[in-house]
Amino acid sequence: MAGCLDCDGYFTIKRSTYSMRVRNDATQPVFSEKIGLKQVSPEIVNMLTQYFGGYKRIEKPTAKKGKPLYAWSVSDRKAITLIKTLGDYLIIKHKQAMVLLELRRLKELPRIQHGTFIMLNRWGKPTIMPRRIVDPDIIQAKERLFNQVKSLNDTRITKPILL
Repeated sequence: MAGCLDCDGYFTIKRSTYSMRVRNDATQPVFSEKIGLKQVSPEIVNMLTQYFGGYKRIEKPTAKKGKPLYAWSVSDRKAITLIKTLGDYLIIKHKQAMVLLELRRLKELPRIQHGTFIMLNRWGKPTIMPRRIVDPDIIQAKERLFNQVKSLNDTRITKPILL
């Protein structure tokens, strides 16, 4: 499984500002660990789903005459469980996996309570909720990890190859 994740998988950090932009009920972005895999055969996708949970789906081929792709993804704590189980066997994606572990460590640090806000509960009744924010230094550290994993995943050639 680790070999397939090294080849056809991805380890990344999703940075969402939806709650800030659309719902207007957050002051900071949300960072999530995300691991996924796409292959033309379903065996490894089914095995990963069986052992680690997550979501599997079939996607359209990217090439004109390509086969459908069996895709799988897992996020947050389930992604960390996968890294703790298979991380020692990763070679190519080991650095990205370690960045995701560091993000999880930062996410589990305590938050600061900073006032309250009113939110509608699932029955539509206004409810007073505590507003907890993350220390700005921790947000900056998460941003650095986001940029670090982004650069590790960048496959473009940045330096000229000298022959």
